[in-house]
Parts: sequence; C-alpha cells; structure tokens
Amino acid sequence: MTDPAEAPAVVKDELRDFLLSRRRARPAAERAAVAEAVASALLSGLEGVRTLAAFVPDSDEPGTGRLPAAYTELGARILLPVIPPTGRTLDWATYTGELETGRFGLQHPVGPRQGPTAIADADAVVVPALAVDHFGFRLGRGGGYYDRALVHARPD
Repeated sequence: MTDPAEAPAVVKDELRDFLLSRRRARPAAERAAVAEAVASALLSGLEGVRTLAAFVPDSDEPGTGRLPAAYTELGARILLPVIPPTGRTLDWATYTGELETGRFGLQHPVGPRQGPTAIADADAVVVPALAVDHFGFRLGRGGGYYDRALVHARPD
C-alpha cells in the first residue's frame, strides 16, 4: 500500500505519464498545427516585451519546430535556460539563433552563461508545462528546475 504522504507524488507521476503519452500519440500534422498556434498566440501576447525568458520545446512539447526562433520576431532580448552539467539550478543565456545539445539531450543557446538570477531581467517568462489548472498551478516534468528558477523572477 502507498504511504499517504507519498500519494500526491504518485498521482502526479501517473498524470505526467498519461499526459506525455497523449502528446506522443498526436499525429505529426496536428503537432505542427499546434506549434504554429502556440507560436502565434505567444507572439501576440508578448508584444512590447523587451526581455523574454522562455524555453526551447523538446519533441514532446507544443511549439516544437517553431520556437524559440519565432521569439526573435518580437525584437526582444531572449533568455533561454541552460541546465548545468551538475546540480538542479537553471542558468540562462541569450539566444542568438544558435543552439546546442546539453544535459538530458535538451537544446540550449550557445554563448556566455548569465547565472540563475538573469531571469529577474525578464518582462515576461514562458515556462513549459504538462498541465495548468484554472488556479494557475503548473505541473511540470518533476525536476523542480522551474520552481527554483521562478523564485528569481520579478513578481510583476
């Protein structure tokens, strides 16, 4: 029997597995249409932003193939996360159009690292999520990277 104290973590893990399997089951054409819709919605909602902290979608996330390149249309400085070789604190680097593969096979910008607090410069932050409820609570992949990073973001 599961320890009641562990039950929320088990439920979250099961929900993550379910949501990821649903995403992966989508046909390629549907994924491409969703990527375009996500990019368009984000760009219209982020007009006027001077500095944007965002992420590079992996192959299972909406926006794959369209983001982060679409963010350059904003004319803003784009900060993207870098997962360091060790530890669980995101670093940030400015996106200049070039990405490389880093830890966990995720893409990140090439260039100097600006430290975990660089996110404080952002006028807006776009974070990955498997799900978000109507209260704004986000379910991520379970590593806590963004939970730790958002502590440094501006409250406005």
